[in-house]
Amino acid sequence: MKFNHLDENKFVWECYRSPTSHLVYFAHRKCATCTYIALLTQLNWYPCKSTDIIWDNDLVFAHIKNPLVKHRKGIVEVVAAFDLIDLVMQQPDLQRLLVTADRFDVHTCTIQRFFGHNALKVKWIPIDTDLDHKKETVDLIETYDPPIAEHVKQDFFSNPEANKNPSSHQEVALYEKLSALPVTPLNAYYLDFDQCLYDYVTKKNFEPPNYDLRILQLKNLGHDQISAEHIADDEVANQEFLNWKF
Repeated sequence: MKFNHLDENKFVWECYRSPTSHLVYFAHRKCATCTYIALLTQLNWYPCKSTDIIWDNDLVFAHIKNPLVKHRKGIVEVVAAFDLIDLVMQQPDLQRLLVTADRFDVHTCTIQRFFGHNALKVKWIPIDTDLDHKKETVDLIETYDPPIAEHVKQDFFSNPEANKNPSSHQEVALYEKLSALPVTPLNAYYLDFDQCLYDYVTKKNFEPPNYDLRILQLKNLGHDQISAEHIADDEVANQEFLNWKF
């Protein structure tokens, strides 16, 4: 496994484009990508890069899961790739060191790092909630593309996720150890954008934790309480809250 230099201005990310519409799938790793790449390949979608996306024209969709879970599962993936599972399992200090890192490779890279403000233009589908993400994805595809053949859909719905490298017992055990460790302030800061985005996508009546700060900021700019709440609510609805600065 080769580490890549994660410069968002130079690094390009794996995507797949529909041959018949402006749909583009972003392969957000650790989010059932093998399952969806297999389906889209069967539908003759072709590989492209994130740099090929025309943001004012394309409809980009991707899948999302709890950012902390994704981050720590990504760490396990890196450790396994270097055949270091046994070593790390025996070294609690090394485990604590690993979880303090912000990123190692594509599996631990954040949505914010992938897309910046363009993350707000992506149709995000959660894969770790009660939502049937397979049905949601198929419905989205069929909204813009021709209907998927019935036998293809049935196979897709009935088959388990097509992970080419399912987690071993050791990998599961290491993830459990890492997930039990506390989140450092630096990790919380690094994952903050992704966590807010995930909460917005998955929670009804979502209100950002810094909502009251935004209200105070708007009032300091001369707005009354009702006007400030109206502005803040619109910013939450439009996902502009992800760019709030204090």
